[in-house]
Amino acid sequence: MTKRESNGNNQQRTRLSIASTAARLMAEDGITDYVVAKRKAIQSLGLPDNTRLPENAEVESELRLYQR
Repeated sequence: MTKRESNGNNQQRTRLSIASTAARLMAEDGITDYVVAKRKAIQSLGLPDNTRLPENAEVESELRLYQR
């Protein structure tokens, strides 16, 4: 695996972690705004403010999984 591939995998895992945390916050705390949920998720994960956020569709997918 090249360094570039490894970095891409790390970014994907980070996006998934943000999406699942944002989904949990939306489900448990009643947050309805995706941006607010994603921002709170990066704060709770200890990530920098300039971390690339997942798309709303990624959060929505995680929210569906969480609500099962």
